[in-house]
Amino acid sequence: MEKNITRDFYNNHAEELINQYDHAKVVQLHSLFSKYIRIDNVVLDIGFGSGRDLREISKITPNIFGIDACEKFIKNAEQNITLQGRVTKSILPDIIIDGFKINVDSFDVIVSIAVLMHLDMKEIEQTIEKMKSILTMNGIVIISYSLKRKHIDDRHFEPLTREIIRDIFRKFGFIKIDESQNNDGMNRKIEWVIQVYRVD
Repeated sequence: MEKNITRDFYNNHAEELINQYDHAKVVQLHSLFSKYIRIDNVVLDIGFGSGRDLREISKITPNIFGIDACEKFIKNAEQNITLQGRVTKSILPDIIIDGFKINVDSFDVIVSIAVLMHLDMKEIEQTIEKMKSILTMNGIVIISYSLKRKHIDDRHFEPLTREIIRDIFRKFGFIKIDESQNNDGMNRKIEWVIQVYRVD
């Protein structure tokens, strides 16, 4: 995530964002975790934020890891004893996974919620290509991103469509296997797309 203003925003507002994200209504998203993640899967959460989804996934599999660009988010996640040694700092489009205390080099599932829209198009392509390089055969990616997002703060928002994201994933050998559109879990006027891709 090369946009310093975006990283600065998250570092400067981490405490309030953690509270907001932890109280968001994301039942439909979490139902997808139960559908596509198995107990024996190794899962990477890219841009885990408050750690809300890390904790939810840990109810399904103990093999959960996370990366984020925000140091305050990392410190918050490390307060959970089950996540200690399983979270580390990485700034997209780099996906650095050698900072975990447990050796891992590939993943069955990658989750990245509300992250891609903060990257520019080149970074999105690089990130998806790197996702592919660390996924196992028939690996799964679960993503979400906002549509028609208005710029009300300093974060970068790339104008994304379903077709743009689908075509990039297709370029790197993925097929879309699930999709839904959802209202915002914090009652903001934001539309969210959730998509699930599989390595073809």
